[in-house]
Amino acid sequence: MATRFPTLIAPQQQQATSPPNPAHSLKRREVLHGLATATVLLPATTTQARAFTPRELPIPRHDVVPDLSITRVVLGRWQLSGGHRGDAATDRTSGSRAVDDIVTAAERFGLTTQDTADIYGQSQKLVGQARLRAVQDKVKFEALTKLCVFSEFEEANRAPEAFVSKKIDAAKRAMQYGNDEPLDCVQLYWHDYEKPGLEATVEALCAARDKGLIRSVGITNMSSAKIEAVVDRVGAGGISLNQIQYSVLDGRPLNGQMELCRDQNIGVLAFGTTAGGFLSDRYLGMKASDVVADTYSKRKYASIIGERGGWIWFQGLLELLAEIAARRGVSIAQVAQRYVLDRGAAAAIVGARNANHLAEAASLFDFRLTNDDVREIERYVLVDRPTSDVYEWERGLSRW
Repeated sequence: MATRFPTLIAPQQQQATSPPNPAHSLKRREVLHGLATATVLLPATTTQARAFTPRELPIPRHDVVPDLSITRVVLGRWQLSGGHRGDAATDRTSGSRAVDDIVTAAERFGLTTQDTADIYGQSQKLVGQARLRAVQDKVKFEALTKLCVFSEFEEANRAPEAFVSKKIDAAKRAMQYGNDEPLDCVQLYWHDYEKPGLEATVEALCAARDKGLIRSVGITNMSSAKIEAVVDRVGAGGISLNQIQYSVLDGRPLNGQMELCRDQNIGVLAFGTTAGGFLSDRYLGMKASDVVADTYSKRKYASIIGERGGWIWFQGLLELLAEIAARRGVSIAQVAQRYVLDRGAAAAIVGARNANHLAEAASLFDFRLTNDDVREIERYVLVDRPTSDVYEWERGLSRW
């Protein structure tokens, strides 16, 4: 159901009548679905007329483990879980159309790495169908998935290896892997830190990797303290990837977690890099009252914009990004994504409701941001940036 946001104003401008609700207009379920959200690239006025062509040069890759590398632009498949259909004319988030677009991304544009999860509804199934087609066409394909623990804490803590084995088997069935085929990566999300078993579950994932059931172990939306505890448990090199929200809107990873990951050689997968499509040419100059949040992503990121600085502040950011984009001959979305890649992310996760923006995503390495570009952005976004740790606000643990 579409929602309008006529009052996307800064928190300090709102009346202090009651304590702020961390989820704002988001339903709790939508916040949970957004734990590893990718972005939605919406139609951009300045890119519609630009002639993009299929890739001739390979997209740079990040080495995860010796036998696995991923493209530095990863396609997020939260959009295939339902609740992201948005405009019916452009929706391709289900059935054969979604599979066709995933295959197109890999075969035509070199975007071979997909990110999904066990809580993303039909997403794993659709990624699996696309994977089979790509493999049959002898096209490289990598599928990253997640093991998300919201309620099964006791089972995971009591018998972590059996729990992990069950979840890996379920993911293989959903994505149509053979019994002897390892999953490329399983990323753990643990919702309640008060429940024991997180470290033991990561250790069980590492054991599954050592048995050849998966190629690599990742984590997602984990606090810096928990990352340190996990590394102490499984040792250096046990964790390969860490998926977190990181964008020009959300600088929380700069509060220590990026440095921690660098020191431990953990690659950072950045989601939310275009804030559900809000960081795009489409929203430049738009009134807050005209914003229609008709997908999970847009409802989530509208709330974040309100927390971060409000719609007027956000329009100032868009104007700055538009000036830089004009100098580089690219779009606002590309500037926002390239900023994150240049500031330490191993890969940027880009959401896709359809194939319309695949060429735009594939061309992120066809231009560079200068040091002056980066300084301009950071003079705007690093002032009064959120000071909490990664994902604390979404857990209801702290203010930004």
